[in-house]
This record gives sequence, structure tokens and C-alpha cells, in this order.
Amino acid sequence: IDTTAYTFYESFAHGLGKFVQKNDSGTSVFGASKYDYVMMNGTVDSHPTMNVDWLVSPAIQLKDSITSVVSFEYVARGFADVSKSVTVWATDSYSPDSVMSKIKWVQISPIDPISNNSGWKMANTGEISLKAFKGKKVYVAIRYESTNTNAGILQVRNFIVRDRVPVVLPYSESFVTSRGKFIAVNVSGAQFWAFDSHGY
Repeated sequence: IDTTAYTFYESFAHGLGKFVQKNDSGTSVFGASKYDYVMMNGTVDSHPTMNVDWLVSPAIQLKDSITSVVSFEYVARGFADVSKSVTVWATDSYSPDSVMSKIKWVQISPIDPISNNSGWKMANTGEISLKAFKGKKVYVAIRYESTNTNAGILQVRNFIVRDRVPVVLPYSESFVTSRGKFIAVNVSGAQFWAFDSHGY
């Protein structure tokens, strides 16, 4: 992966990197895997257990001139409700000594919700907007939750923060005032394409 265009990048190939593990409850914690990702599993001795754990990034300085986005690759398996069990949060008021529940976290969500994987192939969250934190030092966290009745497996790698690349259209036409550069070609019949004053 070419990291030169990224504001921040962590592969998790060699452990947690600059991320820190924060445990609200339970005995399980995020840990490194020899397969180049970090993982969290709330199952202990084949039994699901109650856990709330956070994987928190270091402070990441965002530009104030453009919106930044975060993304990462993941495998989520076995969650009864993955939308509640695996969530992404951000804050500009994190302190290592703070109680996680006392920090003002803002939940940030991908366009396509995180979902259970059918296999072990990594999925990508796609862009998750950090627009609310333009120009600020932001901390991004992945939150894992399990219960005494359900504990899924979460694997994460290739955590990226970068500038959102503006979409440049090669050509666009609104048809608000005319057909623009389009032409109407009639092949057969009496009807043909025409501009309508309603803009369509």
C-alpha cells in the first residue's frame, strides 16, 4: 500500500502500533495476530462473555481546508447485531487518563453499514466522513461489544485516514435551461426529444 498520500496509516501487521486498547468491561482485549491484523473475541472457554472494548488511535491532525475520511478493512463474524456490536467513534477531547464513557464521543458511520462476513475475506468499510473535525486533532476509535449470550469475532487491518478526493465529472448537463450540447435525433415516428420548461 502506498502510504504517501495518507494523513495517517496503520497496517496492524506488527501489533497495535500507536493505537491503545481501552477496556470498559470484561476480561478480553484487542490483541495482535500473527496474520497481520488485530482482533477481538469476547468468547472465553467456548462461552460468550460481556465485554466493552475500544481500540483508540493516536491524535491525528486534520486539515481545515478539506474533509478527511477514515476507512479500514475488517472481518466481523458471529454477531447477533453487528450494527450495535461493532461501531466507529471520534472525538477531539480524548485523554489517556479519562474514563471512556465520560469522553464526548461522536459516532461516525460508513455509508454501507458494517456487516457480518460469510467467510474470512476482509471487507472494507469505505469512506467514513470526519467532516465535523476539520482542522482539529481527532482520535478515532473502534468499539467492540459482546454479551453473555453473544460474542462475535472482529479482525481489523489497514486503518487509513486521508483527504477525501473530490469527484470530478468529465461532463455534466442539468437540462435546466436547455438541451445543452445534446442533440435530438429522430429515427422514426412523429415524437422527438424536446426541452421542457420544468427542467426535464
